[in-house]
Amino acid sequence: MKKLGVLIVVILAFVLSACGASLSSPEGAAAYLYNAMENGDKDKVKEALCDEQKDFADTVFEAGEGSEITYDFNFQYVTDDKKDNSATVKVYGHATIRQVTDDVDRELKSASRSDKPLIELSLVKDGDDWKVCSSPLAIAQ
Repeated sequence: MKKLGVLIVVILAFVLSACGASLSSPEGAAAYLYNAMENGDKDKVKEALCDEQKDFADTVFEAGEGSEITYDFNFQYVTDDKKDNSATVKVYGHATIRQVTDDVDRELKSASRSDKPLIELSLVKDGDDWKVCSSPLAIAQ
């Protein structure tokens, strides 16, 4: 019975740690960025981007007066070509981008891919954190 309790604690710890994206790995940084975009958190979007991409965070939610951009992502992340200070993360899955106003909810873009990457992100190491250093919305056709 004691072993079962330890096993449950270990499994629960693993599941909970998998839910929280962080900047400590390339895949985690990609998930952190897209979670922040889905949640409309501009500060976290900026935190996940390298300095060259910070301006992206200022425009990612802007759609003009009286409207906003919303994101719905269902992604899987695979690190490819990881080096000490750089990595590529291939993003597979589904993305929907919408423009929402008081009167209109319009789909701007929707794309899905499971056989090849929908997006390929370039990341760089910044201290202990990984930062996305390419356009997060460069969705392949």
